[in-house]
Amino acid sequence: MNTARPSLLRRVLALVAFGLLAGGVVATGASLVSRDLCGDEVGAAAVRACDDLVRTLSIRTGLLAGVVSVLMGLLVLGLIRTARQDEEDRRIRRREDLEALQGRIPPASAGER
Repeated sequence: MNTARPSLLRRVLALVAFGLLAGGVVATGASLVSRDLCGDEVGAAAVRACDDLVRTLSIRTGLLAGVVSVLMGLLVLGLIRTARQDEEDRRIRRREDLEALQGRIPPASAGER
């Protein structure tokens, strides 16, 4: 069983794919929901301008959702990394305390922790 952590490149690619997927879903959803907002009784030029506005706003919304998704993914990865490091530090301190109790090494002073 391979328990190696994914490489940095694989993580970046996964985050970018997640951002593209989230942005695409949001942009598509925004376009579908707002498709009927531009009435056709005003005139062809006005309807075309309204459709263009709705499309560009949908794309912008999708891009923003994608960027925010990537940032949230980076935040989660950072929190996971911090939790792993804290657990490793806690394990090392516990081992040092146990060895100090057994008399193998002198106890660490409170200021060194």
